[in-house]
Amino acid sequence: MFVITALAALLAGWTYAQRDWIHQRHEFFEHHECQTTPYDMSDLRPSMPWQLRMFGEKPQHFMGVRPEMMEEVQKLFPEAKVYANPYARN
Repeated sequence: MFVITALAALLAGWTYAQRDWIHQRHEFFEHHECQTTPYDMSDLRPSMPWQLRMFGEKPQHFMGVRPEMMEEVQKLFPEAKVYANPYARN
């Protein structure tokens, strides 16, 4: 019984972490303006982490953000090609 409970807790924690990652991605778009190109607007399909695909998250292909935000954006959107756009606001 303990093993089943431990496995269920691990699965719940892992699921929470993935959903939180998706929430952070959506929150980024709500609070920051950036140029994006979803994968279906390009012939190239980005490689997206399977954890995000499993929950139905849509990949981004290109993202233009302020130079100081590039590291954060690359962590949130590992499938995207991030480039510096000095004219991006916020």
